[in-house]
Amino acid sequence: MSGGVLVDANVLIDLMQASGEPQAPSEAAIAGLIDADQA
Repeated sequence: MSGGVLVDANVLIDLMQASGEPQAPSEAAIAGLIDADQA
């Protein structure tokens, strides 16, 4: 299911970049998703 998490993370990056948000919060969110998926 980790592949699905990666796809969702990519979508989140696109949404955050489209919203003008910095990339750092996106990376932090991705790290949280990956940690939650592996937990």
